[in-house]
Amino acid sequence: MACRNQELPYANYLEDYKILCMSQEKSFLERFQNYDRSIAELGIQRANTVDAASGALKSEGLRRQQALKMFTKLARKRIELFRQEEKNATDASALIRHYKSLLRD
Repeated sequence: MACRNQELPYANYLEDYKILCMSQEKSFLERFQNYDRSIAELGIQRANTVDAASGALKSEGLRRQQALKMFTKLARKRIELFRQEEKNATDASALIRHYKSLLRD
């Protein structure tokens, strides 16, 4: 019974909690209003950037196609070169194995 008399009623804590919640809500609403403006500005800036990039792509279409063809040809040549080097390395290792087997006999 002595412990019960020493306990503080939850109503005291509830009032403190309500004050804390109200101040947090007020702070959140203030920040949200500030971010609302910056989000709208960000959307406009993003739209302008996308429009500029789209315009650049349309105006440089021919150059882009030519560059794509050139890079594709270069990539094909490099792939063929790498394949030939791989084949040469495989042939060389087979040749080395063959000579080693001849020397062992």
